[in-house]
Amino acid sequence: MYNIDIFSINPTNYALSKLESINLKSLGISHPNYGVISEVIRWQRAKKRSAHPRARTKGEVKGTGRKPFAQKGKGMARQGSLKNPHQRGGGVAFPPKNRVHTYKINKKKKILALKSVLLIRMLENRILFIDAFKMESPSTKFIRNMLEKLSFAKTLFVDEDNNNLKLSIRNLKISKFIKYSGINTFDILKFPHLVITKCAFEKVLVSIGVDLNA
Repeated sequence: MYNIDIFSINPTNYALSKLESINLKSLGISHPNYGVISEVIRWQRAKKRSAHPRARTKGEVKGTGRKPFAQKGKGMARQGSLKNPHQRGGGVAFPPKNRVHTYKINKKKKILALKSVLLIRMLENRILFIDAFKMESPSTKFIRNMLEKLSFAKTLFVDEDNNNLKLSIRNLKISKFIKYSGINTFDILKFPHLVITKCAFEKVLVSIGVDLNA
């Protein structure tokens, strides 16, 4: 069983005030699965890789297919076509072919990896659960001062559609905002600290098949 404390932030001195506690019996796993985490990270990084540039073969370049000169009489090696790879303007012998690096991965593995990294961060006490981020206007200064007060370095913020919070974090290189529906294994591991609202966390748990009432 995991006791999750929900806090509120004082906008004046950035102090945390405990509001309530939630008893989470289980994430559905007893220990992190590091093998699946590694596999999902490789899959996510493969998706971000761009395709190789594509070059043309001798059959694809434009130009004539005639012989550069007669077969005999020149005292030179015979040549078959101006589009051969060794000719100027000719095709490439073994060209790259727009290789796509993405591949499919089982949905259960994605969920298991996400559960595992959430469990890791919970065991490390690196998740801060906030009741809500109610900001009247974007304020990068507020977020920066809050992180300094909490002694947080690289931090991932997760919430619902909170445009003010998103704009406040946009200019901070050490932080990132994502919507709860976009939470993923790679970002959680990339950022050592996670700040997530109560509502967003509940929706994340529902999306990975964890029953809060069980």
